[in-house]
Amino acid sequence: MKSKKSRIDRCELTDHYEAAIMHRRRLHVCWQDQQGEHEQCLLPTDLCCDQGRDYLFAMGAADSQLRICLDDITQVREFPL
Repeated sequence: MKSKKSRIDRCELTDHYEAAIMHRRRLHVCWQDQQGEHEQCLLPTDLCCDQGRDYLFAMGAADSQLRICLDDITQVREFPL
């Protein structure tokens, strides 16, 4: 079960994602969605809101394009670890 983040935590994380996008910094991201658990080193490219949910767009392995709901992210760290 995922814990709910406070609005302040969400804002801090959003700021972190925006800085990574602006400075082209890779992030090590773990998330869980309907397909299961995932863990990848990503290059964040954009943030957007769609139907009331916030999403991170990123380039993953083999230049795959990913769209990850911020609510699904369980851990994020700077890369390299």
